Amino acid sequence: MARAEGVDRRQFLKAAAIVAGSAVGSAALGGCSSTSAKTDIWSELQRHLNGPLVRPGDSRYQSIARPYNARYATVRPEGIALCQGDNDVSQCILWARSHHVPFVIRSGGHSYGGFSTTGGLLISLRTMNGVRMNADGTATLQAGALNRGLMALLPSHGIMIPSGRCPTVAVGGFILGGGFGFSSRHLGLAVDKLVSTRMVTAEGKIVTVDADTNPDLFWALRGGGGGNFGVNVDYTLATTPVGPLSVYKLGWAWGQAPAAMTAFNQLMAVAPDGLSVRIGLDVSGTAPPVNNPGALSVSAIGQWFGTPAELEFLLAPVIAAAKPTSQVIESLPYQKALEFFAANVPTGSFTEKSAYIGPSGFDASCVETAMTWVERWPGSSNSSAVGFTLFAWGGAMNRPARTDTAFAHRTASWLAVVGTSWNNKDPQETIDTNLTYVGDFYTAMGPFVTSEAYQNFIDPALPNWPAAYYGENLPRLVQAKHDWDPDNAFTFAQAIPV
Repeated sequence: MARAEGVDRRQFLKAAAIVAGSAVGSAALGGCSSTSAKTDIWSELQRHLNGPLVRPGDSRYQSIARPYNARYATVRPEGIALCQGDNDVSQCILWARSHHVPFVIRSGGHSYGGFSTTGGLLISLRTMNGVRMNADGTATLQAGALNRGLMALLPSHGIMIPSGRCPTVAVGGFILGGGFGFSSRHLGLAVDKLVSTRMVTAEGKIVTVDADTNPDLFWALRGGGGGNFGVNVDYTLATTPVGPLSVYKLGWAWGQAPAAMTAFNQLMAVAPDGLSVRIGLDVSGTAPPVNNPGALSVSAIGQWFGTPAELEFLLAPVIAAAKPTSQVIESLPYQKALEFFAANVPTGSFTEKSAYIGPSGFDASCVETAMTWVERWPGSSNSSAVGFTLFAWGGAMNRPARTDTAFAHRTASWLAVVGTSWNNKDPQETIDTNLTYVGDFYTAMGPFVTSEAYQNFIDPALPNWPAAYYGENLPRLVQAKHDWDPDNAFTFAQAIPV
């Protein structure tokens, strides 16, 4: 391991005295015998921080504590450290381990499985959100930098990096789990652009990680998922000049779904890397579609690194196979293209389940099965992210071998997602019905997909999740976990095991 920096020697020795093998993430909170003793340890933490420690009752607490997925909003931290820099992160880890207080890391709070919530210490990186352009053409992003910050800055430099469409997603977890977006068939995944990162370890040390320094950890961090090995405080990524960019959005009547989607399947099997697509079977409104067939729709959205005329030529076979009811194809500046795609989805309380489709793609029977299940949605007070979505994979994302990085999903043709949502107006019966529905929907799609799933769409109900997320890379990830976090300090329900 590389020589570390930034931690006071006495504090390190204090942390080293913790009981070996204690699983901090599941430890009893505080272990204190009285309320005053608990107050004292939290006051101790505040004295060691440059940033504020927000406790229940603080006017800021409600908005900061709430995770993106409202399904987990009832999990309330006892304290939230708004870290101002690397040292604050180190101090939080040392303090939590020495007092056996459970902790989690949060950059943007978008964990679909609620794994950035805790009843203990929430180590928030939201104020560590700087973006710096470097003389060598790379960009260094702090872990709390949001997509909307990148959308505001990168176009002014005429460069781009792989990023998602949701403005409030932070780069921290996004990069570590792979990180794909509308530019990824052209540029690759975010992990494919990672040059180096700095990480705070379970011992509070700050280590630099790149291809030459700690290369085993560098391999693991490129797809091993967030919160497994330490706290990554910043990332340096290679950038790419933008060039010409065109976007499109197409819509069809519900009955045209098989023709439109299978035409896209045929197109993307041979399309240039510069073409992307997200095509979905969606529901609008809150009533079950059986009572409201007009709520069902089919749409595709994507971009092309080239001119509108070239894009029209590429899309011509799809448009000929299924005539759209709506159509937009236009050239946009990079900034406007990012705004064109920007959408915070899903919203409210939700669950999503993902699976990859193999190299041969899908056929009409896959689409028809998905249509049947979308039509069966039981309804709720929130229709955000209800339905079936396909994201075209391949291109530059599949150029590395499955074992070149920890991200194993390098042979897929599509990423498939099924989802449902609800909100706090809905009774428990409605929630349970929706959870059962999405589980049955996922099972019904089994014959058309592989056993793998996307780790950034983390699913707390996914069976055999280690193999689904990491495939044959799991043993090497377990070894990296053993090397860098042998006491399992960074742990949650789907953490890489020691």
